[in-house]
Amino acid sequence: MSDLNGYELKKFDAEQQLIALHKISVILSHSLNMEQTLQQVLSCLEELAGMQFGMVTLQNEDRQGMLVQALHGANPEVIRDVARIKYRTNEGILGAVQAKGETQVIVKVSQDPRFLDRLGLYDYNLPLICVPLGNSSNRAGVLVAQPVSGVLSELTAKTRFLEMVANLIMQTLTLSNTVQKRSKSYKIVMTNYFQIIKKQMALRLWWVIPLQCDKYLKP
Repeated sequence: MSDLNGYELKKFDAEQQLIALHKISVILSHSLNMEQTLQQVLSCLEELAGMQFGMVTLQNEDRQGMLVQALHGANPEVIRDVARIKYRTNEGILGAVQAKGETQVIVKVSQDPRFLDRLGLYDYNLPLICVPLGNSSNRAGVLVAQPVSGVLSELTAKTRFLEMVANLIMQTLTLSNTVQKRSKSYKIVMTNYFQIIKKQMALRLWWVIPLQCDKYLKP
């Protein structure tokens, strides 16, 4: 079975969901390089779950908005410009999901005025699912994907599935952040250690060199 665009549709039953979740779990467990890992997860969403144009936005350092961390299915021009796109808190559908920490499902994109269409990717006649990454106390970003068909009977299942994927992504993000913090702390400790050693060596040479010179200068 295929949609109007010729996309091969898979029946999104429990078995297919398990297959997709297993593949995504394996991808997330293989590497903490989040940029590469997220790209593979989004590709899997399209291949095994029938969800196109997957995107992950993550909160920026000032926590005033989100930047696109990964995007699948866009043309090179969009990929090149995506680094300049920012979604502010409470701005559009993504900003609302980030602010409230609640999943938002648009049954038909054209019917929701909050949709900003900054990427020019999504089909206005299809649904759009936006799921928060994290919880009310730790909101990291948003996972977005568009089902390749408008079959409403599958929309609930696909929304729950995407929420499970978001939970898996969040677990990996948390682990990655923890490793980075520990690595940074280790580097700081080692840097301070070597600075201390360097100072001690310099102090030792300051005493040793004059003594050696005195030995050779004695008549």
